Amino acid sequence: MSRQRYANEAEFRVPSAEYRPVPFWSWNGRLTPDRLVSQIRRMHEAGFGGFFMHARSGLKTAYLEDEWFACVRACVEEAERLGMKAWIYDEKGWPSGFAGGAVPSLGREYRAKALVMLEEKREDDDCRRLLEAYEPSEGPPRYLYEWVQPMGDLRFDSASYVDLLDERVTEAFIASTHERYEREIGAQFGAVVPGVFSDEACALLWLDPAVPALPWTTGLERIFADRYGYSLLPRLHELFLPEGEYPRIRYDYWSLIVELFAERFSKKVYDWCDSRGLLYTGHLMAEDRLAYQMEWVGDIMRQYEYMHIPGLDHLGRHSHVGRTPDNAVPYTRVLSAKQVSSVASQLGRERALSELFACAGQGFEPARQKEMTDWHFIHGINLFSPHLLPYSLEGEGKRDYPPTIGPQQPWWDDYRQLTDYQTRMSYMLTRGRRAAPILVLHPMESAFERYSPLDRSQTDAMNEALETLSLSLLDAQLGFDYGNEHLLAKFGAADAEGLRIKEAVYSAAILPACTRLRSSTVRLLEQFAAFGFPVFYAGDAADGSGLAAVPAEVRHLTLLPYSAELLRERISPVLVLEGKDARFIWLHEREEGDCRQFFLASMSDTKSIRVKMKLGDAMRLSVWDAETGSVRPLACRYVNGGTELDWTFGPRDSLLIRAEPADAAASEPKGDAAAVREEAFAVALRKSPAPLHPNALVLDRFARRNDAGVWSEVRPLADWVLERAASSAGSRYRAAVRVDGEPMRLRVVAERALEASIRWNGMALAASGESWIDPDWLCYDVPVELVRSGANEVEAELSDRTVGPMENLYVTGDFAVLLENGQDPVIRQAADGIGDPAGDLSAQGYPFYAGGMELEFELDAFEQLRAEARLPGRWLLRLPRPSVGSARLCADGKLCGARAWAPWEWEITEQWGKGTKFALVVTSTLRNLIGPHHLEDDESVHFLTPSHFFDRSRRTDRYVLKPLTIGQLELVYRREGTNDGQR
Repeated sequence: MSRQRYANEAEFRVPSAEYRPVPFWSWNGRLTPDRLVSQIRRMHEAGFGGFFMHARSGLKTAYLEDEWFACVRACVEEAERLGMKAWIYDEKGWPSGFAGGAVPSLGREYRAKALVMLEEKREDDDCRRLLEAYEPSEGPPRYLYEWVQPMGDLRFDSASYVDLLDERVTEAFIASTHERYEREIGAQFGAVVPGVFSDEACALLWLDPAVPALPWTTGLERIFADRYGYSLLPRLHELFLPEGEYPRIRYDYWSLIVELFAERFSKKVYDWCDSRGLLYTGHLMAEDRLAYQMEWVGDIMRQYEYMHIPGLDHLGRHSHVGRTPDNAVPYTRVLSAKQVSSVASQLGRERALSELFACAGQGFEPARQKEMTDWHFIHGINLFSPHLLPYSLEGEGKRDYPPTIGPQQPWWDDYRQLTDYQTRMSYMLTRGRRAAPILVLHPMESAFERYSPLDRSQTDAMNEALETLSLSLLDAQLGFDYGNEHLLAKFGAADAEGLRIKEAVYSAAILPACTRLRSSTVRLLEQFAAFGFPVFYAGDAADGSGLAAVPAEVRHLTLLPYSAELLRERISPVLVLEGKDARFIWLHEREEGDCRQFFLASMSDTKSIRVKMKLGDAMRLSVWDAETGSVRPLACRYVNGGTELDWTFGPRDSLLIRAEPADAAASEPKGDAAAVREEAFAVALRKSPAPLHPNALVLDRFARRNDAGVWSEVRPLADWVLERAASSAGSRYRAAVRVDGEPMRLRVVAERALEASIRWNGMALAASGESWIDPDWLCYDVPVELVRSGANEVEAELSDRTVGPMENLYVTGDFAVLLENGQDPVIRQAADGIGDPAGDLSAQGYPFYAGGMELEFELDAFEQLRAEARLPGRWLLRLPRPSVGSARLCADGKLCGARAWAPWEWEITEQWGKGTKFALVVTSTLRNLIGPHHLEDDESVHFLTPSHFFDRSRRTDRYVLKPLTIGQLELVYRREGTNDGQR
């Protein structure tokens, strides 16, 4: 059994670095030890506990060569000095396994393979071998080929992906990568270098949806025949077509594929790491849905057995894609998180990891990051790897599946608000053991026999049924895990305590929609039921999906029809929530001996939700505030030997409660807490916000000069990039800059990698030696005498050495920018800018601004509520609905505190009356500076990728911008006599 650790207030206030988030650190430029060390220090200041050293697109330093390892050693040394951890990332890019091209270069047998079905016959060659020719009774003939990926794929450094079903490939991968690290920094293994991250390894990498394909490996036909006693070759078509004994053939095939991947890749890497004191972590490809797993891996949960810290990849800006406000439509992301945390709980793995935030966009500010973090905490994920902290923002670095999580973001100096919160929550959610009394049998092996690349309908039906069941349990605050049949067979047992999978014990089981069960699973369910535990069935799929109502193997069991109400009656949960909208509140419950821990989070973006919490026993309750590290008692009621508490959750609010046993008879009964009473007074704003950083104008429309010296018409830069005209070295681009009013001091900013000569109105500009936003964004001063009132021209001539396309240019300075018709920018005097301090600043001269805005004000509203008329209470300064990255308040130059999510409020005292100079500093994000600038309705894009920056299908000429709004400041008087957050 794994050792359980209990909560301690001192440790909660300042947890150790092991609980801090660990970012994906993208090494995507020309690396120098000094710059890397400087970035580590900024990470440390921001509250990160370590970093994954991740070779990525844009890297200009030779991978796994001497200069690379000199940089690695410098980072390890600095991490050790700061008490941080330097994690290895095992690949150059992703998916893991090809060692930057070294492994596939060893020969044909090392390269990725697939079984593909074609409708036309082709000649065998080095990349294709005919395995079966099949003529169905209807339709065209089908030809089944072994396909071997050719070399030359740019995604794999002009090499290819690899065949991870072949143990020789895994051995070569370990020799090329892991053993190199061992030679260079092996003395630090298990200490400052705690482990290895593996990214998106897969059994099949197939990117052509027009050609159906399945995993294949060298000698598979022989291995299959030895295992099952019959030949697969004449029946390959049954893996694709519903003919013959296709369920049995598919089940045998997929059982073997999953085993080969587990034993020949996952276990081999795990064993290598384990023997050297390293933690093996990361995630596999495509965890979200059953069909996705079938396309890439076969069975994700089977592989987690061989991870010290199993993990997932949570892509996109939403945790609940497709779910309507009434909470009715299934999420699409629950499976990926619950699969990970289930295996972690069962096998005694204390930590479960998520790589998260990728594809959410540059405007994905800390408030939404906190919401997504809470969603993960609910599911038992407690180690975070935010994507992506870039070494450089030049080139693709600024579009690399954003957001940027790094010093380039305007909110970076306030990011510790989030990292400290994540750290304290991760600490608490590793105390004791997660309470999940319900086991949901996972239907992965039913998908084995029903999945075909030509028809995913039955697999999708099982997926939707599983998600609907999972949501029903979450909405009812009923804790559950998924049960993988392989892990059940290997670690399962049933006794008087319940159904056990190694370290997890369950008192109820649920069968979702499925088509088959292993005999070992059925025996365990029989034994479990014989001890009097309930088995529910939730898989009535009489909906035309073709799924059987009840699998034949379990029809002899007494199965209860699933409902959350009946299940709750049978398991008697410790905590019950009551209230009209209680289903929006999800629960993560933990046991710590006699104590309980409850983390509750609202999944509603819009509703305030009042609930009554009821515990069956008398308990002393306290709030453990992960934002501040404070612990405070909660007023509650003792009723009929139990405990009751009323609470109101605001949109996406969360709450962490710890409950300790109390003697209800000896405890002083506590009545209902008084309702919160507030009086709010608008703060008069007599000044406009002032920018703390240079304003910016984005130049993204250019004319281009051809080889004959003729300038083209002005076009969006995206067009030049898509037509690849922008990738030629030595090109010249010209953009217009319109200035209204008196000339002013300006700068042009261009990326270092362009190696460009910059001209303003035909005159060459000299680099100032300074950078802006990023060390690789170089500044060029424009003398005032070169700036004209009216039309100006900026020209960039790329060097003959330039690699990659042209990028946007920027003009910076102390000015305002007006967008005429939403699309034609004009530089004006800064005084022509902000007119409404509470309005959208991006529409008042700062459409592309990336930085802080300072609003100075005084308070004169204290007198409006006479002291003798007040009940005891507190004064607060509040922003009701800002649209900012972060906010911090100072009084007479002293910091009162920073906020990064609701409630946007600060406690103040009447000592700060008339004469006190207040300053509120709010920050923007990189969204409006970097874009995408012309993607219509970009917030509706669930997964924002680099291609969206060049998407012509949704292009608009106008600039699509995110508001930057402070809103109306309020001075609030809040009565005492209630718990914060309680209504």
